Amino acid sequence: MDRSGARRLFALLALGVLVFTSGCADFPPSPTVCITCEKGIENATADGPDVSVESSELGIRVREDGNSRWTVRANLSGPDVGELRSDPDRVSRLARESVTGAVGDVAPYVAIHGGNVTNLSARMEDDVLVVSFTVSNVARRGFGEVLLVDYFDTEGRGPSSYLLGADRVVVRGPAGTVATNYPPEANVTERGRAVVWRSSDTRVVTGDTYVAFAPDDRLSTRLATRSTVTSHVASWAAPRTARVGWLYALGLLGVTVLVSRSFAGKSPVRRVGRGDSLRARFADRPPVDLPAVVVLHAGLLVGIFGGVGRTLVGELFVWPLIVSVGGFLLLGVSIGRYPRASRFLAFSLGGVPFVVASALVTSSRPSSTPQLDLLVFVVVLLLLGTPSFVLGTRFRRRSDAESSSES
Repeated sequence: MDRSGARRLFALLALGVLVFTSGCADFPPSPTVCITCEKGIENATADGPDVSVESSELGIRVREDGNSRWTVRANLSGPDVGELRSDPDRVSRLARESVTGAVGDVAPYVAIHGGNVTNLSARMEDDVLVVSFTVSNVARRGFGEVLLVDYFDTEGRGPSSYLLGADRVVVRGPAGTVATNYPPEANVTERGRAVVWRSSDTRVVTGDTYVAFAPDDRLSTRLATRSTVTSHVASWAAPRTARVGWLYALGLLGVTVLVSRSFAGKSPVRRVGRGDSLRARFADRPPVDLPAVVVLHAGLLVGIFGGVGRTLVGELFVWPLIVSVGGFLLLGVSIGRYPRASRFLAFSLGGVPFVVASALVTSSRPSSTPQLDLLVFVVVLLLLGTPSFVLGTRFRRRSDAESSSES
């Protein structure tokens, strides 16, 4: 690599480090979205009053500034419900204990809700206990007028899903907004203004959940929403992808060149047009293959970061493996005959570890050992890709021999 290339690589790595070390939003460390709704109240009433939770609902109203107001509505039953209705001080103590108390080794609920619970209030409405509090930093501004709720996303480091902890969880945006992004397990109600999870439909909120609100649901707004989600995921996933995949990318490219030299006697990454004039290289035969590689892999990464490929890790291996083995076959066919196609295929294969690494770190069930998983993928790819390459070279030689005999 020349000096200018080394400087560009260093600048790219430095940018990745800066993005990676920039702060990230709070998210609930508890495996339950609303631990207050049922378990918190049951814990707070263990020594009295004698009440139990029949049903519960959590409503989250997201504000323009990214903060939110959480309202728990728990339908109580039991002999002491009447006493609670007539004793506001006891209701307040019960509410505070249900929000800020602890159960066994579990931290106080105030930490579970992100550590920023303020303005706690409580009241009884007939048999319903209503507890409200403010949780800060649940959303951030995106492109255009999009407000992205990233509070539940674990950035690949927390649990793969949260239990609801309530019969119903409802997230609403600021007044005058509609939901422009929500997970498939949730429903949109109130003419698009509320995103709802029901325990009858699902008992979990996945750890890669993003909810977005905007003033309308036009095409331009949906594009701004998708850009917002993609850029946010890229801000934490791209540095992690580079850190996991760069060594395997270089290794796979090197072994691909070695396989090509060993079985075809030619390198697929040699400089195309060597010996020609500069005009011939850049005018008659412009180097379109390398930019095409960049565009191809950038498009794949954008699709994965945008949520298109955030599925189970096992599924992430299948299609990249099939396509890559096919790439080795095409490389064997094109080597020595189509130099630009050969170089495009070789560098495309070298970029496959970045694609797999990005899927590993952004999966709805992220791998705990992404580097080991990637090593297994590369080894399997080479074991299957090398025979595929040899098969391609034999097909090319047979085709060349038939062409020579006909001439």
